Amino acid sequence: MRRPTAPRTKTLLDLLRYKTTRKLVRLWVPFWLVIGACAVWYADGPVELALGALYGIFVYSLVEYLMHRFLYHWEPDNKVIRFITADVGRHHMRHHREPSDYKAAINAVQAPVVILSSLLAAVVFVLPEPLKAAWLASVVAGSMNYIAQELIHFGTHHMPMNSGFLAVVKRHHMLHHYRGENANFGLFWTFWDRILGTTYDQVSRREKAAAAKD
Repeated sequence: MRRPTAPRTKTLLDLLRYKTTRKLVRLWVPFWLVIGACAVWYADGPVELALGALYGIFVYSLVEYLMHRFLYHWEPDNKVIRFITADVGRHHMRHHREPSDYKAAINAVQAPVVILSSLLAAVVFVLPEPLKAAWLASVVAGSMNYIAQELIHFGTHHMPMNSGFLAVVKRHHMLHHYRGENANFGLFWTFWDRILGTTYDQVSRREKAAAAKD
């Protein structure tokens, strides 16, 4: 079994100074300000914005879980498939092989996500007006969820995170890396693993039961 090799001594200041973090700020903050302002302009009130934001987080968290479970651990040889999937499987599995490597702590290839988010926002602008605010809020909240996940992922590998919710998140992710890559696919939205039966404990129990039958 592989052992953790990252020093986990970095601080919040180190995270903020990290060049890829600065890149995220430059790319995403203008996007959030523009699309968020449009959402507020179209909104009838804060409830519409809040519901849209919750929907965006819900959908993004499920999509991220499904992609991690079924796509990130797949390394196809076909170049067309690799292009269509932005080669995420190879990037992710490189991270699994070298989890302490800074280059994989935060995704530096942001263009596909920015383009997708921009296309989603553009589609929203042609929807009937009563729907625009909620949908725009969902795009902003979903992309914010994505960036929060990137930053917390850095923390799980390079920061102590020894207490409270962050400690729970870190343990959940470390089990995925060092005990079972077929479990714990969520990062901080761990409820998808519990609902869909892929926590490390659930998978271990099924494997033990199958072994006992054999």
